Amino acid sequence: MSRKRTTKAINPFDSDSDIVKEASYGKLFADNKARYKNDFLDFGWIQNQSTQELESYSVYKAEEMKQNINDCLRIAEDMREGALKTLVQLHQQGQQIEWTHLTDVYIDQDLSQPG
Repeated sequence: MSRKRTTKAINPFDSDSDIVKEASYGKLFADNKARYKNDFLDFGWIQNQSTQELESYSVYKAEEMKQNINDCLRIAEDMREGALKTLVQLHQQGQQIEWTHLTDVYIDQDLSQPG
């Protein structure tokens, strides 16, 4: 199935836009990342931009923020998983220490009996 090519501008606030429905958000984000890498410093900053360009930029920045938040959540989940594994290991080590201590107590009791 081929997709039709169009030069129509993307309106991120129009849910009926054909381009928004057809566009790959990953590719769109990558294209915008290159496009906005200097935050308009190369183009006279924000004052010289059209409303449509600023809307597109705000969508890009929102997506960038979303990706950063998702990265932070992944890191937090990894840390939680590591902490849970550590707690399980500490619990197992505690059980081993308790078993070793009880074994030592039984050995001491056996050795202290006359006989």
